[in-house]
Amino acid sequence: MILFQYEAKMSTLNETIKDIDNKKKQLQETVDSLNDQVEMLKMEGEWRERERERERERERKREREIIFTVWYS
Repeated sequence: MILFQYEAKMSTLNETIKDIDNKKKQLQETVDSLNDQVEMLKMEGEWRERERERERERERKREREIIFTVWYS
């Protein structure tokens, strides 16, 4: 009887380990997906910052052109 109880307990423990491993795998996949999303958002933010800087530079250039035009007119 004791041997049967140990075998049943071992079987239960093995199933628990499998369940935990599956949950661990799912969590790792979720973490990987979230990390990918974070990287995409970082790249998008960097791209937007570069675009803002380009726009600021264009604005400064227009201002210089206006000043030049007014000054030398």
